[in-house]
Amino acid sequence: MNRIWSIETGFQVVSQKNILDDMDLGSINSWGKTITLILFFKSKVFMKAVVIGESSGATMEIIMAVYPKHKLVADKYIEKGDVIGIGPFVDRGNMAIFKSRATAEQFVKEDPFILEGVVKSFVIRDWDDNLLPG
Repeated sequence: MNRIWSIETGFQVVSQKNILDDMDLGSINSWGKTITLILFFKSKVFMKAVVIGESSGATMEIIMAVYPKHKLVADKYIEKGDVIGIGPFVDRGNMAIFKSRATAEQFVKEDPFILEGVVKSFVIRDWDDNLLPG
């Protein structure tokens, strides 16, 4: 997805031509005269997704019984480079940051912590972070 940065001029844009990966050359129509050399800068947006899980209150014994299956699933996503960070909170809730919402949605369909009730509920939040690389 590209976000287009432009300045509102009140003029009608009549054409655009991509001249570089991150710029467009545009033409505007101003009272019957065409003026060229308006640049529209595009910035790539890498929307990340955060899965935040709430603990079910399961005992450490139950958590550790499910953990090896959870780790296999998490490792699959980590090895593909889809995970930015993952781990528990002190209250036994958890969080995972993914490079895309689609990946986060797929993860929650496979995660044994969710499927076997170690995580009571979860939410996927879009994270508009532009400081970390996508």
